[in-house]
Amino acid sequence: QVDVAKLQNEEQKVLKAGEQSQNKIDSLFEQSQDLLIEYRSVVAEYENLKVYNDHVQRLVNDQNATLESLQKQIDGIERTKQGVVPLMYEMIDSLEQFVKLDIPIHREKRMARVERLRDIMDSSSVSTSEQFRQIIEAYQTEMDYGSGLISYQGNLENKKKTKNKTNTT
Repeated sequence: QVDVAKLQNEEQKVLKAGEQSQNKIDSLFEQSQDLLIEYRSVVAEYENLKVYNDHVQRLVNDQNATLESLQKQIDGIERTKQGVVPLMYEMIDSLEQFVKLDIPIHREKRMARVERLRDIMDSSSVSTSEQFRQIIEAYQTEMDYGSGLISYQGNLENKKKTKNKTNTT
């Protein structure tokens, strides 16, 4: 009987050891399942971040391309200014010639406008675009003289005598 009791005692130890081993296996299995779930979550987050990073990189590339384009445009503005400024002086000279050769309607006022344009061109406080705008405005004013009805009073010189006359154009 000693052997049976000893065997039963050993069997109890084996069963208890088996139960502990099974509990340990179950615990490790649960841990491995938790780690697998966490791993899958990390992989999914990695994939999402990769897609997001690729998206952000495309945005950065687009912004860099836009910056390069804007820089080229800024560089081109200086070249454009270099071409526009001589053109503006030519426009002022042409306007002056036109006023000198035109009918003497408000000649002093018109010549003063030309001089004011020359002063504006020499002023560093007036931007190139504002200078150009004022030149165009002066041209528009001259066009208005040609299309409007203006009457003025002045002396008409004749070889025989000077007459006072009112002219309408």
